[in-house]
Amino acid sequence: NMEGIKLVRQMWTLNQGMKEVNDKLNFAKVKEPDSNLLRFSNDGDVGLTKEGGVCCQVNKGVVMEYHILGRFSIVSANHD
Repeated sequence: NMEGIKLVRQMWTLNQGMKEVNDKLNFAKVKEPDSNLLRFSNDGDVGLTKEGGVCCQVNKGVVMEYHILGRFSIVSANHD
């Protein structure tokens, strides 16, 4: 049935679009995390994400955002 084939193709196209939007949303959340996902320093101008991203506070007009500066990791080092 041609109508069935058209509907399956349309559903596949919509599903691909949903995946792209979801990927972009996840990328935006990592790039500019929500403040309730951060662990803050004592003065509140630096935050740390669960993934180890170090964020700084940025004021954009009346809105305050946190932008990721880079990744933070801890490794052990042996000194001889």
